[in-house]
Amino acid sequence: WERNNLINENLKREEA
Repeated sequence: WERNNLINENLKREEA
């Protein structure tokens, strides 16, 4: 789930 974690972080960063 490393890739999913990166995508999730990217989405959270974009939302911030």
